[in-house]
Amino acid sequence: MKKEMVDKEIRHHDNSAGIAGLVLGILSVMSGVPGLLLGFIGFWFSLHQHKHSKNKWSKWGIALNIIGFVLAIVLTVYLSIFVRNSVADLQGLSELSNYGQ
Repeated sequence: MKKEMVDKEIRHHDNSAGIAGLVLGILSVMSGVPGLLLGFIGFWFSLHQHKHSKNKWSKWGIALNIIGFVLAIVLTVYLSIFVRNSVADLQGLSELSNYGQ
């Protein structure tokens, strides 16, 4: 009985999930496209910490992971448009070079 109470107290005061979520949130903001995966995993860690013990680690982790996830989605869309336009330009140039032949 006492051991269970001590284990619960330790689990509730342990900030490891919140710190992991915060670190993954920082990485998701800074990493670009891999931020999709990092933001999702970090959000899960931060949410887990927020359920067990609401503290600043979990709040900042949730905020940074959402920001990183949104930035990664925007960057992925932008890069896909950029690549599509670049490929179209290259195909247009190759058609022009074969025009006189």
